[in-house]
Amino acid sequence: MAPLPSGQPSGISDLRLIVRNNENDIHTLGDLASGKKKLVPIHTSDARYTVIDNYNKKHPGQQINLQPNGEQSAADIFKAVASGEYDAAIYPIGALLALNKALNLNLKASESVGLFPNVYLYKKNADPKLIKAIDNELAALKKDGTLAALSRKWYDEDVYGLPRAENVKVNTDWE
Repeated sequence: MAPLPSGQPSGISDLRLIVRNNENDIHTLGDLASGKKKLVPIHTSDARYTVIDNYNKKHPGQQINLQPNGEQSAADIFKAVASGEYDAAIYPIGALLALNKALNLNLKASESVGLFPNVYLYKKNADPKLIKAIDNELAALKKDGTLAALSRKWYDEDVYGLPRAENVKVNTDWE
């Protein structure tokens, strides 16, 4: 059975460009494309792949070299940047915050380059009332500030307060 997505995001991932601390030429996706920098390959089923693919479609004269790859852990992706094998990775900031100090990688993140929703997936035969009840509760937690408080606690930022966060919807056409 194909899974059904929730209609309400359970969270928002804040994509950043992850670079070495001494890298001062990469701040945006455009910098990554114009500088002919090497991006860590991304699995084709990953939302990050879609972000870069859509960027390339919208900027045919200034494309990022997008290479498909198998699954990799966040730690392996960050180590590939830290070692100099690649110039940058695109990854949610939360993973960098969790691993950078623990692995002593000497990496930094750009400002946000894109937001995408995190969603629950339900079995095709899931009770529509359950899905609606969970979506309603998520909307209430967002409205009363609970999700923002949890975001600040765990990600050191309110991802719900980022520019364009209010526009993040399930099935967004990412840039």
